[in-house]
Amino acid sequence: MAVEDINVTKEIIWELRTVDGLSETETAAMLQLMHHCYDNVSKETFLNDLEDKHWVLMIRTVATGEIVGFSTQKLRELEIDGTAYSILFSGDTVVERKYWGKRELLLASACLVDDLMQRVKGEKFYWFLISKGYKTYHFLPVLFKEFYPNRDYPIPTREKRIIDFLGSELGGDLYDLERGVIESQGGWYVLKEDIAEMTTLRTKDPHAQSFVQLNPRFGQGDELCCLAELNPRNFTNVALRLLRNYKLEHATDHRSLFHEGSA
Repeated sequence: MAVEDINVTKEIIWELRTVDGLSETETAAMLQLMHHCYDNVSKETFLNDLEDKHWVLMIRTVATGEIVGFSTQKLRELEIDGTAYSILFSGDTVVERKYWGKRELLLASACLVDDLMQRVKGEKFYWFLISKGYKTYHFLPVLFKEFYPNRDYPIPTREKRIIDFLGSELGGDLYDLERGVIESQGGWYVLKEDIAEMTTLRTKDPHAQSFVQLNPRFGQGDELCCLAELNPRNFTNVALRLLRNYKLEHATDHRSLFHEGSA
């Protein structure tokens, strides 16, 4: 369901969708968008990954309804070393270059996080993402006061343990414990060369510099494992404004989009 009223002054709108509510046409459009931004995209891998997720944050054009960006999401309730944690895991994330920097995907994320913060069961609630490129990593300094890895301070013991647990679970032997990176096995998604080059050229951006230092082989498909606590005390002013704004812009009840199932 759409969760933002169509307005002729808007170029794009955002939606929060359940994976099982997607049509075949929408799924095909999402796969095509992946092909636009990545090489080595496998339909089978994409569909298997999508089936494993719970929600899709989606942006569309107002004029045609075309899908121009999305991010797949999954909630996990798990125990690590005897402590219960809630983990929101972001999977495939892609936005057409024309819409880079737009806030709609972040508004959809704010809607999801706002609801889940009231429902999760863990002692702490974290966002876990694996970043192939700077654009994904850049969400962290925009939204969070503290996030990991960060060149300004070391990763605390608790958060390092969570990153290593999840990274090892996803990457197996390909997870580099010291670097916190899942190494590419050659057949994984790889950023299109021109997009990868844009990251390395952003030399004046300290966070782009940090990302390249932390994950120098991102252009070959290596993925940097990242973590941030989803707690209002850890939100930047930008994140807090997003939480306020998504509520102000519409009054849709999203509760039917959420389910208790987690893995």
